[in-house]
Amino acid sequence: MINYSAVKIKRTLLALLICFITIPLSRFISPQIFLGENQLYLVWLPLSAMYSLLFIFGRYAVVPLIITFAIDNTLIVGLALPQAMILLFCQLIPVLVSCAIIRFQSGRRWRSGLRGKHWGMRIFWAGFFAPLLLKGSMYVVGQFFSFPVAMSGYFGHISIIYTIIDIQSLISAGLIFTALFYYPLRMIISPRYARVFWRNHCQPCLAYGHRIFTLYWFIALATILFVLCTPYISDLIAGYLVPLIFILYFVGIGRLGQTLIRILWSISAFLLVVYHPNFLHGVSIEYSLAFVLSVLISFTVCLFYMADIYARSERMRIRWREQAGETSRVGALNMGQGQIPERSSEQLHLLRQVEHAINKGSLLLYAQPIQNASGEGYYEILCRMRCGNAIIMPQQFIPLVSRFNLSQRFDMQVLEALCRVLHHYPGKHFSVNLLPHTLMQQDSAAQIIMLFKRYNLAPGTITIEVTEEQVFSDIEISMYNIQQLRNFGCSIAIDDFGTGYANYERLKNLQADIVKIDGCFVRDIATDPLDVIMVKSIIEMAKAKNMKVVAEYVETQEQRTRLLQLGVDYLQGYLIGKPQPLSELRV
Repeated sequence: MINYSAVKIKRTLLALLICFITIPLSRFISPQIFLGENQLYLVWLPLSAMYSLLFIFGRYAVVPLIITFAIDNTLIVGLALPQAMILLFCQLIPVLVSCAIIRFQSGRRWRSGLRGKHWGMRIFWAGFFAPLLLKGSMYVVGQFFSFPVAMSGYFGHISIIYTIIDIQSLISAGLIFTALFYYPLRMIISPRYARVFWRNHCQPCLAYGHRIFTLYWFIALATILFVLCTPYISDLIAGYLVPLIFILYFVGIGRLGQTLIRILWSISAFLLVVYHPNFLHGVSIEYSLAFVLSVLISFTVCLFYMADIYARSERMRIRWREQAGETSRVGALNMGQGQIPERSSEQLHLLRQVEHAINKGSLLLYAQPIQNASGEGYYEILCRMRCGNAIIMPQQFIPLVSRFNLSQRFDMQVLEALCRVLHHYPGKHFSVNLLPHTLMQQDSAAQIIMLFKRYNLAPGTITIEVTEEQVFSDIEISMYNIQQLRNFGCSIAIDDFGTGYANYERLKNLQADIVKIDGCFVRDIATDPLDVIMVKSIIEMAKAKNMKVVAEYVETQEQRTRLLQLGVDYLQGYLIGKPQPLSELRV
């Protein structure tokens, strides 16, 4: 039986041991600069170490941090006990408050890595709120208590510009350099994590097709850092190489991944501020230093934001490929033309069931409502397959349908099944999602138009949903099919919009009637300000082009309220209504 008390004690003691090593070390290596008679921290690294320990150990790090900073303030800084305790309060309370807020907003897994869907909220509370609260508390206590002359400047007895630089040094520590401690400490504590990190984040960069880029990128980075950190000072080095390192990191986002970029940037930034003759070339007054630090902070936010956006789009791309069967399409044979690859008996059985259901037309149509604020709207058609008494769900059959060239047959059967019963629902409007591979078939648009004519349906009664990649792809057949459907009069909706294939040049030339905002931007819309910014920009773009906007995955009242405030026209999700059999839809 596990002795949980012993486990907690071991964790606390381990955290205490690491605190005793990390906190003094971080203070010792914190880079400083002299401006006139004032000595200032460029980065106060104990703040980075605090966040790292709290993210790793959680509540078990609180008592060790209190003990360590109490000893550090008394013995190393040399403060009297009352002064040391006051400083301890100013150092720890803002950090603990910010972590508590992050824990409250993110849930129990608030410590799961330095990246994630709540990264924007983490940046605000840990990177900006805590430093401002820390400095504010020091300023307040400085009005009531006296401190040694050497430290009085940190408590407000100094020019306002130096106070701004102090705040920037704290923001830099929380924002940029937490990764400098977090990942090495996790690897030291858990060698298994080090192996997982190598496999997930390093090996992909060394894979075939990536290793050449990785090699040249690291050579370029090492060269730039070497020149910038060399004692030789030159206007040319400072003027041209400093912007170049920013460009280099933006180029590396797409190949190196979000986590590796964060770690490498923290290392690079540390070297730049420690060996700073060229990086801070020409900085002789406090105003220049404040400007340089603000640029460093701004670039970091932009870099992390772009890395997060790319990571999101990459996850969506992988999800789409899995659904479309692209990862396994090579070597997969047409069901009617040859043998299928070796598979488990369960997969083979499911594949036969799917093909049988398509051949027999055993499809069950479901309808999910898409409504505006007044409850008016239309329905998206979803599909299930019936095999005997069993029901096969989309997540089971869609990958197989796509992988074995059954997409067009499946989509046409869904459309025809809807067309056959559409006269039972006068005045109702529906939308049907086409699989990506369907649009790659030369005659897909012609077959769809033929169905409309055969059942004497107006083109506007059914909206055709296509993926963002299909709209923006360079595949001539896909673009031809979409254009033919638009020319016929069908409305076109772009599904999963915002997952990474669009850019502003393409958006300008976008030809569609409806934009469906992907759920990855909707899930945290009530708490993540970055999602609000992205959704708002999509809405403004759509309105400028007279397109309607649908938000997917709406599951809470808070999401609904926020989306309607931003200007979304229609909402879709379990809050609005779950899919129900089309036959049960009220006429």
